[in-house]
Amino acid sequence: TMHIYMIYHEDGSVDAPVDMGVAEKMGETPIPTEYLDSRIFHISPIPPEEQLKAIKRLKGKRISIDFNPTYMEDYKTKRDLMKGIISKAEIVFPNEREAMAITGEKDIKKAAEKLHEWGAKIVVITLGERGVLLYNGSTFKKFRALPIKEIVDPTGAGDAFAGGFLAYYAKGKSLEECIAQGLLRAREVLKKKGSWSI
Repeated sequence: TMHIYMIYHEDGSVDAPVDMGVAEKMGETPIPTEYLDSRIFHISPIPPEEQLKAIKRLKGKRISIDFNPTYMEDYKTKRDLMKGIISKAEIVFPNEREAMAITGEKDIKKAAEKLHEWGAKIVVITLGERGVLLYNGSTFKKFRALPIKEIVDPTGAGDAFAGGFLAYYAKGKSLEECIAQGLLRAREVLKKKGSWSI
């Protein structure tokens, strides 16, 4: 069985080291034919090598990619692999720490520019309680996090944000609308303990 250990830091950040267990031996599953006409494919946080395999199977499709602190060491040490992954993405959703680890940059705007330079058309960097930074290759736009009385647990907030964003992106909505929906979904997750679907 796979185990994920949640380590909560005083600054509100979370690390999630993983013991993959038998999940390490799982193989590729064929993509059902009826899914191949989807407007966009989202590749969730899995080991970078597996993300690249998934991208190769989706050649020519629109792809978004999510990341996870679990693979932070891979992001720092496998930069060429990460470049290859990001070069195929239409949208990337790293958080601030992941963006800087992947690119090696210490400034968040420089990290966003580098991710775009590597091929991502839209870079959406989540900044926790400080909101979201959007970079489309020409302009930066910062969005504030929505007000919340109490943050119970940040686990899954980034995933919820990406899901809300992509649901509206697939409908052809503006990037501003997509981010607004992502922020709404993330806020709901922050109100509950543990990882929940919404």
